[in-house]
Amino acid sequence: MRRKTIAAGVSIQQAIALLIQNEAALRAQQIETDKQWKKARAESERRFARIEADLEQIKAILRELPEAIRQKIRFQPAK
Repeated sequence: MRRKTIAAGVSIQQAIALLIQNEAALRAQQIETDKQWKKARAESERRFARIEADLEQIKAILRELPEAIRQKIRFQPAK
């Protein structure tokens, strides 16, 4: 009995084997992409945390700035 073939004389078994190889390669790429994504996300979270901390320090300095200027120029509020 003759085997069934698909395009260009490739047997079904060969096509299935190729499909399995391609699926395995795709999965390996997905795993690597996931690792890179997680690494990039962790780095972004660290950077944002540092930026937020810096922003809080800047806000604290700006809140104190008017009083520091008053003291520097020896401003006396009207009584």
